[in-house]
Amino acid sequence: MAALNSLKKIGLIESGFLKKDIPSFSVGDTVRIYTKITEEEKTRTQMFEGTVIRKSGKSISSTVILRKVIGSDAVEKMFPLHSPNVDKIIKVKSGKVRRARLYYLRHRLGKGLKIESYQPTHGVENLTHSTGREVLAEKGRKKQESKTAPETAPAGQGTSQ
Repeated sequence: MAALNSLKKIGLIESGFLKKDIPSFSVGDTVRIYTKITEEEKTRTQMFEGTVIRKSGKSISSTVILRKVIGSDAVEKMFPLHSPNVDKIIKVKSGKVRRARLYYLRHRLGKGLKIESYQPTHGVENLTHSTGREVLAEKGRKKQESKTAPETAPAGQGTSQ
């Protein structure tokens, strides 16, 4: 009973430090993370853009590992998502993957590193047709119109009596 109360207290304390502006992203997405770097008295912002190869942890301890290939060298960085040094996170594009950890990308080169881009279709309305049923109904109407239209013989090929 006492352990449960202490866990609730820890959760309440941690909730004050959680960031609210983190976008939802998953493994395979390309993400741009801006971090604050302090050198002596100056503070500057540095950007790192890469593919998410691992996402782990919950609450305040959640981290993400990004992988970026520069020429023939690869750089992997781990970022704590709720750190005060992380200024902002931007999701650049979505990737379509079927794994929770993309460690296999470490052994690939060139075009093997490419991840297929994913464009979600749900929630996006098609400008010409909103449902598949309307498309089928329109095709049916066009077929009926073509059947009911009188067929005319081309000029000069009429029947002569």
